[in-house]
Amino acid sequence: MIRSILTILTLSLITCFNILAQELPPVFPKYLARNERVEPFQEKAIIPFQEKLNSFKGSSKNIYAAYKALEKDALSKFPDYTFMVSEKSYTLRKPNGGDVLGKIYGNGALSFVHFYKEINMVLLRIQYSEGSSFLLINLENEQKIELLSPPIFDENHSRILTYNNQGESDYGEHGFRLLKKDKNGNYLEYFSYDTTPLGPVYAEWVNYKTIKMKFVPRWGGMDIGTQYYQIKIEEAR
Repeated sequence: MIRSILTILTLSLITCFNILAQELPPVFPKYLARNERVEPFQEKAIIPFQEKLNSFKGSSKNIYAAYKALEKDALSKFPDYTFMVSEKSYTLRKPNGGDVLGKIYGNGALSFVHFYKEINMVLLRIQYSEGSSFLLINLENEQKIELLSPPIFDENHSRILTYNNQGESDYGEHGFRLLKKDKNGNYLEYFSYDTTPLGPVYAEWVNYKTIKMKFVPRWGGMDIGTQYYQIKIEEAR
């Protein structure tokens, strides 16, 4: 009887040590956000096509029409590739023949936004019946990266910040996501943050683990005003 009890206790201790020795499952956060309210700061012109897009907004009936006008302008400036457009599909083709990516499909109306020539990446916008998202395509390894907004790259293009504010609507995400490039050149998400009741409307990198963001209230009538934060992303210990 005593031997049986000792055997059970020994097995239980071994099991406990095995559990403690295992890496925490992915549901445990590996990063923490430390938020600090800061004074209003000067916004930078980070998105390369933003000024051009703004010029089309005034003469377009909606944001989708503005992006289609941007598409026409952008496609005329990149002779190295031909983009075969057909609403929900794109084909990226080399001038001397041969498709780079074959057909790219979206579950909404696609429009070409920008060609990041220095890093060989293409940005498409997807217009749904309500809301929108973005698709960043790496022409080197054909990775397709779904984003909430146009990418905000850090200075060496090793990380991406993307954010979303759908105003008072409840569809889509309200917050930001961070992605970093691995040794194979793929961008993988390593942090996400739901910022409700605040909606981000501007963001920039301070350094590889710190960002600055501007927020507005998500719902009308909330007396909290515009807020500015510096957010430091640290690995959990």
